[in-house]
Amino acid sequence: MKIIDRYILKEIFPPFLITLTVLTGMLFIQQLMEFIELSLNKGVDSVTLLKIFLYAVPSLLVLTLPIAVLISSIVVMNRFSSDNELTTLRSAGLNFYRMIRPIFFFSAGIGLITLFLATWAKPWGGNSLKEISFEILKQRINVAIEEGIFNDLFDKMMIYVEEMPTYSDLKGIFISDLRNPNEPALILAQEGTFVTDEASSSVGFQLINGNIYRKGQDENLFQQIVFSRYDLKIDLSSYIKKPEEAMKEHLGLKALREKISKTAKNKQNLEDLQKLQEYYKTYALPLTTILFGLIGPPLGTYTRRSSGNLGGFAVGMGIVILYYFMTVLGDYCLVQNWLPPFLSAFLPNGILLLFSIIFLFKTDRQILWPPKKLASL
Repeated sequence: MKIIDRYILKEIFPPFLITLTVLTGMLFIQQLMEFIELSLNKGVDSVTLLKIFLYAVPSLLVLTLPIAVLISSIVVMNRFSSDNELTTLRSAGLNFYRMIRPIFFFSAGIGLITLFLATWAKPWGGNSLKEISFEILKQRINVAIEEGIFNDLFDKMMIYVEEMPTYSDLKGIFISDLRNPNEPALILAQEGTFVTDEASSSVGFQLINGNIYRKGQDENLFQQIVFSRYDLKIDLSSYIKKPEEAMKEHLGLKALREKISKTAKNKQNLEDLQKLQEYYKTYALPLTTILFGLIGPPLGTYTRRSSGNLGGFAVGMGIVILYYFMTVLGDYCLVQNWLPPFLSAFLPNGILLLFSIIFLFKTDRQILWPPKKLASL
């Protein structure tokens, strides 16, 4: 029995590693163009880009590990079926549950790795990304500003730059400054440069040849200031929006539960419910990895005669798409207040578990397909 277990595990590792590498690479390629732009157009050094990639890896693996388990289990059972190895194992007295035992333990091990990544490595990587993003912004504010679009990186400020000939030079500058609601300002400048002060955690613009328009005390009047040089400073510790908002402390699970329980059902804050749901999803995804390892083998036996490994991959991706739609359904049920956060988070797993039990039972009894189809196989 140990020989059979080792053989099955030996067979599942290659398709698992190949699938994991391909899927992770596909997700990384989506970010590759942004990395190239940061390097070529924004002047970010390669060491910083490598750090960004390493910090992002845990988030990518949390998504790709479960899918790799599903596809590899389908592909392996597909090959065993095509080569009549399942028939040989059945004739030796092994039922289907015993055959897939090593696959179950394999998926459980990958599930534990996914749990570690989701609960520790992913938050660590996310916090590290925020820190390095903040440091990059302090050194090179040009990373966050794109020409030709309205940039709302800073709270209560809108910045438009028509052209950026170099890393630091700007042309055609439009800034809407609403930091002081009593004195909103509109700033126009022909050109300017970025200015950074790492010691005081501030950045800004040195604007050349422009106008400042401010609202006067009388609503029918406004103030116009013509300048040849104007220094506009922004305190990052107070006004940076995207990194700072993500770095705010969230309510703990216990406090969040208490807050929700003390609030009437029709007055519960949707944002609080979604935070609690995201917490439960952290533990739902590792369970999904195990369930993918259970539903994959019977699906692999189903595709054995039709289209080979490519068919197994297609079936696996179809299950992933269905799982995604079930996740969307769970989110919709939460928004409509039909399900609490826990049930909405684990709804896809509940449906997946039900189908896994049905498929495993019917495959073990060899009744997954109609008798006529079985005879033709």
